[in-house]
Amino acid sequence: MGIGQAFSEFAEWFYNTVNSWLEWVRGLFEYLAAWVLEQLLSGVAAIIEAMPVPGAFAEAAPAWGSVMGAAGFFLEPWQVGPGLTMFFSALGLRFLLRRIPFVGG
Repeated sequence: MGIGQAFSEFAEWFYNTVNSWLEWVRGLFEYLAAWVLEQLLSGVAAIIEAMPVPGAFAEAAPAWGSVMGAAGFFLEPWQVGPGLTMFFSALGLRFLLRRIPFVGG
């Protein structure tokens, strides 16, 4: 076994060791980033769930139910109910995002 082959084997071992260590560190950072994101989203969800529903939304639910009974035949093909839900959800999200500094302008 020559010195060149021994050096080559050492270099390969060193490369594999460093590479496996760096993969472990990358996995650790990915796990930590996912954990931090999960905690932030859980906190945001808890804050949103803690917000009281305004009385107008609570009163609108039975009224929408009666409209769907009378005009549902005409409104159902155009998916007006889910469309209004998405529209008002987008408005609420825009309202919340505009309250965040550096995001809402």
